[in-house]
Amino acid sequence: MEPATKPFSRSSLETNLISIISLGSRISQFIGYFPMSISKTNDGTKFTFSWATLPIFSSLAVLAFQIFLIAHYFSFGGKITTMYNLTRSTEQLAFNVTGVLICFQVMFKISVHLLNAKRMLSYWDSLVTDFNQISSSDISGNFVISLEPWAKHGQIFRSLRASVRHTVLGSLALIFTLIAHIFTMFCILHTFFKDKLPGGFTFQERATGMLAVVAWNIMGSLNVFQSIWITFPIQVMNACLEMIVTELSEFNESEKLRKGGGDLFLTRISPLLKEKNNSIVKVTKFLDEEKLHLCILNYHRVVQILRKHESVVGNGIAFEVGYNSLLILAYLFIGIIWAASGQFVTGLSRLIPIILCAKIMYHLGTEAGKLDSNRKAVLRVMCRMRKSWMSGDTKDAVFGMIHELSGDKLKFQAGEYFALNRRLLTSIFSAVLTFLVVLVQFRDGERK
Repeated sequence: MEPATKPFSRSSLETNLISIISLGSRISQFIGYFPMSISKTNDGTKFTFSWATLPIFSSLAVLAFQIFLIAHYFSFGGKITTMYNLTRSTEQLAFNVTGVLICFQVMFKISVHLLNAKRMLSYWDSLVTDFNQISSSDISGNFVISLEPWAKHGQIFRSLRASVRHTVLGSLALIFTLIAHIFTMFCILHTFFKDKLPGGFTFQERATGMLAVVAWNIMGSLNVFQSIWITFPIQVMNACLEMIVTELSEFNESEKLRKGGGDLFLTRISPLLKEKNNSIVKVTKFLDEEKLHLCILNYHRVVQILRKHESVVGNGIAFEVGYNSLLILAYLFIGIIWAASGQFVTGLSRLIPIILCAKIMYHLGTEAGKLDSNRKAVLRVMCRMRKSWMSGDTKDAVFGMIHELSGDKLKFQAGEYFALNRRLLTSIFSAVLTFLVVLVQFRDGERK
């Protein structure tokens, strides 16, 4: 049932945004990558920060576990490389680079998040304030950002929440599959192919090596949840652009109906016509143009939010892309080595970590690429509008908007290094394969 008063407040908006990403935030808190707490107040749900909370404890626990893995590697790492038949220098280099990247990712990111927690909270508050300008821009609720059934565009944001949940659950499924694969292969090898394993190691040492490999794989896989937070504001921007496209299309269709019908009357006073002493206001071109101007204004607000987000996280995204590209290269090289030495099934264990790294870049590229797709959708609708009935100012605004949309692509620039889209993936894999060929040639040139 529709409430008597629709909550257009900032606190209501923050509650809805947190609800959209609730599953991702809970997982990120548990793995130590998100130091904020979710607090419920009389006004709704909001993010807060305090040192004496479960997210902070989780962050410190993950840091301590990573330090333990580093100490264990210095005492047991040599045996692990021998167990997994990584004897040549290029093979050991790839294995060590993988460990260094994982270690750096965990310790650096968690430390930065802990030290910059208040800055993160401040930026979140800024984002909520910016999106609230869009959500509360129309007293009729045409642009409200909400999951509630009464919200005009609630389905767009419910679909966004479902998309975020599917992304999180898909990542969890891949991680659990990776763990199950390593455990299963260990049991099969030590049950049916024990005589083919490298000698000189006890079962306890082999089990310890396997558990260490599982632990390092888990720590490396946790990074996949970081991309959810980086792309979430972009996803909300895309949802806002979809709202604008829907409103423009609805406006366009209503104009066609108005052209073909008789005079329409409005039994309420328009806020823009309060100075007129009419209790029954005739629907005029001016009233119709109010909605059109709101669509144009909210589009520019989305662009401003995008540029702000780009300036804050652009360098971080460039780092993410470079980091995951190096991990993919190392995982591919190690997997090919194992497959070439007859350990084909063991080599397949590198497939899921590669998918997780590629999934991060695919997620980033897909959401950033949707921005320009939505820009084109806005342009198509505005080009189809009948402009003969418009006032002079509105015509200028529409033609200026068409010129702007035709000339400038709406893209996310990662730290001025590259534009983020799906085509970036093909460029990355092309570069990775080139370096992979070089590494394989170096390995083949080495003597045992």
